[in-house]
Amino acid sequence: MADERAGRYQEYYQAEFTLAKQVLQEANAVGNLFWGVHNYEAFIFQGKSVRLIFYPHRTCTGARPPYIRVRDQGSKDIGEAFRLLQLLALSVHRNPKLSSNTFTRCAKTEKRKQRGV
Repeated sequence: MADERAGRYQEYYQAEFTLAKQVLQEANAVGNLFWGVHNYEAFIFQGKSVRLIFYPHRTCTGARPPYIRVRDQGSKDIGEAFRLLQLLALSVHRNPKLSSNTFTRCAKTEKRKQRGV
């Protein structure tokens, strides 16, 4: 199913993008954060060994607008990816307008970290 917001995510998720950019800079993460154009890819962080996808996620009820979740997308350095994901999740309190679910991690990343993959 296509996302009606694809290609226009910057209209909806500017606050999340700005916060992610700030957190990644503070973490000395080397790479680029840029807007996505594909379905369900609001923005992307691409580093030498880390790739994170920030995507809109709607709750089961669908009553609220989608918030941004983050997933690892085949990062070579899963330890660094996990560190950045933790910092992003802890940063949400900086903007009280954002959902507390913003920047929650995808469970697959947790499992990869546990396996050491």
